[in-house]
Amino acid sequence: MNIPSDISTVVEKMLCCTCGACAAICRQEAISYKETVGGHLFPVIDKVRCTACGLCYKVCPSVNVGTDLLNAIHTSPFEGTSLECHVGKAADSEVYLNSQSGGIVSALLLHLLETRKIEAAVVSAMAQGNPPRPVVLCAESKEQILSAQKSKYCPIPALEILREVRKRNLPVALVGLPCHFHGLSSIKDIDEALFQQVKYKIGLVCDRVMTYGAIDYLIKQSGLATQGTLNFDFRDKAHPQYPGNVVIGKPGKESTVLPDGTRNRIKNAFTPARCRICFDKMNILADITVCDPHGLKDIDRRNGESAVIVRTQKGRKSIREAVLGKHLHLRKADYNEITKGQKIERKRREWRGYVEAWRGLGMDLPAISAYLTGTTEYMPDDSYKKILKSCLALDAYASREILMASVDDLVKKSMFDKKNRDPFTSRIWQSLKMNIHRIKKAL
Repeated sequence: MNIPSDISTVVEKMLCCTCGACAAICRQEAISYKETVGGHLFPVIDKVRCTACGLCYKVCPSVNVGTDLLNAIHTSPFEGTSLECHVGKAADSEVYLNSQSGGIVSALLLHLLETRKIEAAVVSAMAQGNPPRPVVLCAESKEQILSAQKSKYCPIPALEILREVRKRNLPVALVGLPCHFHGLSSIKDIDEALFQQVKYKIGLVCDRVMTYGAIDYLIKQSGLATQGTLNFDFRDKAHPQYPGNVVIGKPGKESTVLPDGTRNRIKNAFTPARCRICFDKMNILADITVCDPHGLKDIDRRNGESAVIVRTQKGRKSIREAVLGKHLHLRKADYNEITKGQKIERKRREWRGYVEAWRGLGMDLPAISAYLTGTTEYMPDDSYKKILKSCLALDAYASREILMASVDDLVKKSMFDKKNRDPFTSRIWQSLKMNIHRIKKAL
């Protein structure tokens, strides 16, 4: 008897992008998510509930390329199409000041809710905890929208909540990363009715996420690891200003602000290998893609703004109505300047380098790779394979503590090497040491 493959096969091959499509499509609700030693969030199957239908495997965007995605890459796989572009911010001062950058996404969601275009918005919020972790929710109020503001640079199976969307028959807007919309494209080919519940696709530009190990490492750096329930923000523009630093603290208490560059210094150490072979940094399947306005001129560099790429007619209509409804303050922007600021040409070359390195390690590539390898030049570089091996080894550590100690050593070595040849980095190094000393003294 032939038993269909299931999502565990994808996990074993390190191809899972944690989009949540497998959990959304499973009518038996046999799929949940479990955190690994390295901080990945991977699906696990309840063998008692599972009927071995194979849909979880079939819907995985690493295994099968959805029709919408296949159509999109024929036009411009790395940049996507653009009808018009803008830069600006939310008109509501509360939404704007609480936002990560310009508050565009939150303002647009509030417009869609108020005009009854949707009944809920699928968003991700960083929940208080020990340790803090993101949660996905169907936001139906301004308070819930505000609670989901700011960036979450970690794996989130956002599509999993489509099970609730199906049960409640909710028309929703989905805020997601490229991998979420790749999964949604695969869902459309299997369950058109579920796909139709997503009325608006609001995409975020994504260079890569970090595993949950990064959250725990940053909390350890703050000296608050033993302090119980904590709040956590990867970036808060109020500290000290846009784009903002990592902020961690106990609810109701003064927060600890980590020094400039702390998050960026650990990105390579905690990057999931799967992110390295993702081509879609610009979220080409979204109706509207939103990002930081890197490279654009005349930007509010203190309080932040957001760049907006309108990709579909539906997106164009919603943006224009939000402006007329006084939810957004926007001005025109140039798409070439936006993609240049996002360093898409460099990311295109890096993607090909990592794909070839992945292939060189004898591993299966995502199905989409077969359609893309001829779209950009390959420049051999052994460093890609070295970096991939490090990413693939995250779950090989005996414990999270040993992993964090290893990252500690890497960060210290990197900082030591840099501080001897770069005066600016030397000042950051001194700031980091002073902050750690202050925290230890306070405790």
